[in-house]
Amino acid sequence: MTPATFRRIVRERDGRCQGVDLLPDIACWGIPEVNHLKNRSQCTAAEKVNPHNGVLLCTAHHAWVTGHSLKARALGLHLEGWEEVPEWLA
Repeated sequence: MTPATFRRIVRERDGRCQGVDLLPDIACWGIPEVNHLKNRSQCTAAEKVNPHNGVLLCTAHHAWVTGHSLKARALGLHLEGWEEVPEWLA
């Protein structure tokens, strides 16, 4: 799968920033980007383009996830490098 196809699939699946419902106390900046649940530097080549490893988040929600990895992990928005990408995200 190409990176462009990966981004298209995640955008079509999620439709909007996924932080809106999961993190209602954080103001959504509205324009979501496709982000990886697992840090790209820790991903295999296949995981980098696996739609199960993608999530739409605006910049504000992505910053929260980056700064609160344990809480984000509990919400399903972050994976540790050793964790498998869950198939249930499709």
